[in-house]
Amino acid sequence: MSTGIGVVAKPDLETIKAFSAANPETLNQANFVAGKPLPGSFAGTTHWGLVHWENDMPGGWIAIIVLCLLLAAALFGAYQGWTAHSGGIDLPDWGYALLGVGIVFGLVVGCGLMALAFYSSRSGYDEPPVVQQKDEHDVDDHH
Repeated sequence: MSTGIGVVAKPDLETIKAFSAANPETLNQANFVAGKPLPGSFAGTTHWGLVHWENDMPGGWIAIIVLCLLLAAALFGAYQGWTAHSGGIDLPDWGYALLGVGIVFGLVVGCGLMALAFYSSRSGYDEPPVVQQKDEHDVDDHH
């Protein structure tokens, strides 16, 4: 358990036990793993979340089908909007060029923002601040 940059402290077992008693759902994975015999290799071990996802989500396939239908409807609407309602007016070459520039710019901005989000997350910028209190004798040590 880290209390700051480069400072590692031992976890407080009483606090962990109290938290686990107040939030028993946090022990689901530990109870699942503890109920199984220890395998010779963890390579073939099924992750706890996958086991419960398969059993506890019977509507999962329905959600996937509905999302695929929504995607198909959006693609059909985009195709109809692009081709059927143009009134016989063609887009000039500079229009296609600007459309391409807009697509490339959108992809660059989107990829850049995702890269910044990953960098921020992995560098610790998204962690909550840790307040460290100084002991009384630390304040008077510079005499």
